[in-house]
Amino acid sequence: MTSGSTACSAPWRRRAVLAGVILLALGGPVVVWRLALPPSPDDGGAGAIGADTGSEVRPSARRAPSLPAGRDRDPRGRLRPRRPGPARGRTAATAAADDAPADTGDADPAVDPRERALRQWDALIEKACQAETPALPVLADRVKAAFDRLDQDDRLDGVQAAVNALPDASFPVLYGVLFDREQDPEVLDAIFSDALNRPDELKNPVLQRLRADRRHPLFFESARILDVIGEPADAAPAAPTDGTAAP
Repeated sequence: MTSGSTACSAPWRRRAVLAGVILLALGGPVVVWRLALPPSPDDGGAGAIGADTGSEVRPSARRAPSLPAGRDRDPRGRLRPRRPGPARGRTAATAAADDAPADTGDADPAVDPRERALRQWDALIEKACQAETPALPVLADRVKAAFDRLDQDDRLDGVQAAVNALPDASFPVLYGVLFDREQDPEVLDAIFSDALNRPDELKNPVLQRLRADRRHPLFFESARILDVIGEPADAAPAAPTDGTAAP
């Protein structure tokens, strides 16, 4: 009886063992695949450990939105007030007049008047070198006034330094001095000689303006040059670009 029951139960045991092996073969890859998945936010885990590097794998951080133009944040993360832009309706000429350098040395009574005038001249010439074309008429008036305040012994040196520094676009700031027939002939000649080395579109209008004023010391020289280059004597002088009135 015992041997019969043992013989009957043997096939069932083999079937049970075979079923367990099949379940293990099918369930093993599933378990390995589940362990390889990164943790979801719902799992509450901080991250999984990488199999190769051992580094912690974290979810990608959300990109912070970019700040509006002209805004930044204070230490507490709040947006700072918007920085004010340039005032509307402010023309380049008005801006040049408002932004022109202050009269250097006026606040110091110990500064010698001659030295103060030189500082003012140098500051305006430096400003003119950086000016835009629409602002030149305003600067030309200030340059002429600053030149008139220079000591007589400083005027020629001041003009020579100016013509060496001024680019073509800013050269017209000296027209107020050049077209003043009462200026010292050496000063006029220094500006005139430099104008002759400028491009034709700058040089020829200067010659025409000087030829139009028969009382100007440079009238004959300007007329001679224009005659050589074939400019007719009855040609109307070019429109002024510095704000000065035509003679």
